[in-house]
Amino acid sequence: MIKITRCNETDCLVLSFQYLGSAVNLRTPYPENTANRKIVRAIARRIAAELISGNFNMDDYLNADAKAKVLQKLPLLQRSLPTFSSYASSWLSFQGANFAPASRHNVRTMIERYLVPTLGGLEVNKISDHELLLLRLSLRQQLPDDSINLSAARLNQVFRIAGQILIDAAANYGYLPPLRPLLLTGRKQDIDPFTPQETEELLRHVPVILLELFQVMLFSGMRLAEICALQWADVDFELGHIRIRHAMVNDRMQLLRTSARVRDVMLTEQLRLALGRQYLKTSHLQWVFTTDSSKPISAKTIAARVWHRALQQSGVRSRSLQQCLWTAAVELFADGANLSQVASQLGLINWRPLIALQHSAALSRNLNQTLAIPFLTTLNDDRQEGDM
Repeated sequence: MIKITRCNETDCLVLSFQYLGSAVNLRTPYPENTANRKIVRAIARRIAAELISGNFNMDDYLNADAKAKVLQKLPLLQRSLPTFSSYASSWLSFQGANFAPASRHNVRTMIERYLVPTLGGLEVNKISDHELLLLRLSLRQQLPDDSINLSAARLNQVFRIAGQILIDAAANYGYLPPLRPLLLTGRKQDIDPFTPQETEELLRHVPVILLELFQVMLFSGMRLAEICALQWADVDFELGHIRIRHAMVNDRMQLLRTSARVRDVMLTEQLRLALGRQYLKTSHLQWVFTTDSSKPISAKTIAARVWHRALQQSGVRSRSLQQCLWTAAVELFADGANLSQVASQLGLINWRPLIALQHSAALSRNLNQTLAIPFLTTLNDDRQEGDM
């Protein structure tokens, strides 16, 4: 990263960076002001690109005036530009400060997994509409394969990131960016909550040590990452709510940035029962759900190793963890909550998926098919005794 500072002696701007393992400080003849800062930033971007591509020449930067003359003499086509892989890495390092930690990790993953294999070796100015069309086709071919859990929305995110990187490169190097083809379309994820019978079977077959965690996951409207980041300081039994302020991302606790996700979750009867039993186990520790080493339980471990195995052992049709949210919504509707309360409990901005669930919950309540509290009490006692 190139740092721009002001020299106290001359009041001129200085560029500081690392080159071949040594610290370099290039003084410019530009005094400190807003207009000159823009000029020096442009020069800094050129230096950064040339450092990445390996074309940096110290003689061209002995002073900023000499560099300006060199840039005027060299036409764009004669200068080799960085590859997409190199520029994407530089772009992420500069733009990453504007992302939340979880978003920065997701963007880096999408660049490395989907963009670099296709575009990584090409210079940024040589990526045309044809290369982007090939990228679109390669992404589209992954959708029908059930072994690859990628939705059209996810792949559109990948495509938008590619466009942002190429537009940024075109602005820096003075060429027209390629036109982006139409985004992908595909099937939306079905809203398919667990029935009370399926919930019963699932809770009968989860590991006993994780029974309370699964109950919280199925009845609270909290996401698994939020549950794993839950601390006892966030649980208030007297006021009857849980403060949701953090999520566990890659086994690191991160602050939630979306206003809807930062919320207070109401303690229902099911949650009071589950957390009351968990309190007897871990109330002396910081985390609600913790391992033997007093660390928070890993969301990645639950999602990768426990979830699908529990579904298979219980004989319940395989679904994603997302369906736990909709299962909790049905239970809340069945208990008499309205649309606004359920959306707040789940941390949702879009209420439309909840309308159909509200009708489904009314049907379940009329048919007396909701999960009864006595079942949960008996289940906890039976499972705990069986474990002993």
